[in-house]
Amino acid sequence: MLTNPFSANAILLGILITIGILSLVFSRLEPGTRAAGGWGTSILMMGLGYAMLQTDGRVPSLFSVTGEIIMLSGVAVMHGAIRKFRLEKNPIWSPDTWGFVAAGSVLLLWFTFANPSARARIVVFSLGLALLLAWGALRSVTLPGTMNRAPRRLFTGVVWGVAALFVARAIGTIAAGPHEDEHFRHDTLQPFAATIGVLLLTTLSIALMWMEVSLLNARLARLVSQDALTGIMNHRGLMESCERELSRAEHFHEPLSLAMLDIDHFRRVNDDHGHAVGDAVLKHVAELIGADVRKYDTCGRLGGEEFLVIMPQTTTPSALEIMEHVRRQIEATPYLHKAMPMPVTVSIGIAELTDYMGGTDALLGASERALYRAKRGGRNRVETAAVEILDTSTTGVPPAVEYRDGQAQRN
Repeated sequence: MLTNPFSANAILLGILITIGILSLVFSRLEPGTRAAGGWGTSILMMGLGYAMLQTDGRVPSLFSVTGEIIMLSGVAVMHGAIRKFRLEKNPIWSPDTWGFVAAGSVLLLWFTFANPSARARIVVFSLGLALLLAWGALRSVTLPGTMNRAPRRLFTGVVWGVAALFVARAIGTIAAGPHEDEHFRHDTLQPFAATIGVLLLTTLSIALMWMEVSLLNARLARLVSQDALTGIMNHRGLMESCERELSRAEHFHEPLSLAMLDIDHFRRVNDDHGHAVGDAVLKHVAELIGADVRKYDTCGRLGGEEFLVIMPQTTTPSALEIMEHVRRQIEATPYLHKAMPMPVTVSIGIAELTDYMGGTDALLGASERALYRAKRGGRNRVETAAVEILDTSTTGVPPAVEYRDGQAQRN
């Protein structure tokens, strides 16, 4: 097939096989990867198709045209790899992509046997690859936002570059005119296109692995800041988000409110029904809180049965309205234990960033004191720290309570 082991075609083929195998190995070594396995398969298919294409004019034409079809199919598998980044169901077997491959295959077979023309095959093959690649570039634009932008932009840009290369090849083939012995081995643009194509595919593979690593890092960061039981943000993530939102609010002179929520009589749930039911109630409340707050609010579990909601650009009256809605929703949605409704309520304390109350510790302490007032006031209610602000404005001295490591520290 490739008589000289050191020929340019053999070297290009070796590069493709190496990239494909490395991608498959990477997918096996890192089970959390999404697209590396499909990408490696697509590269190996393109390498196989490329090797078969080099036999044009030496063996029956069916062999070389099969190579073209395999290369088109390889790009379709590449589409599936891109779609895996978006966690789509059955991403490899996209009917629209494979329908396009089938139509291109019919045209290639037509210009091989029914109306033989190597120039027409080159044009159909090149434009087919270009359109599939452009389609893939459009799909890659909508890749997950948690992915690093740099590799995503590199990947999309190089895909467009490969597509443009094959469009240029089709145009060059049309402009070159017919050859007396029309076979792919007499395609003067083929070596140049193949060399540039392999280099671009190598760059694409690097960009794809970069995207995989970016997603793995984002997933790791999410796990570090995610509560294992409820799936929402944990204490560490909440503290980092609180510091970040507080700095932004102070810099832009915007309002910021915190709401601390505590499940009423939660100890009774554990004592009467066991910790498994208690865990289920925590998940139930976490889901209700996450569903009722706004998209740009941050909610998480402080620890035990306590939750925290960070509300940027929100004053106390607005926060009170939001939390009152959350309280009513939780009250109206009991947890079903063995098909029997188990009433669940929460008490809530709200504090807003002010000139008298700044810093994460002060805000958390004020929201906790408001929460205690809600507990003392009969539970299943919302209290705010506004009364503390009034007291402080008359005395000029803030309340002597700080909040550290999830616990109130009183002086």
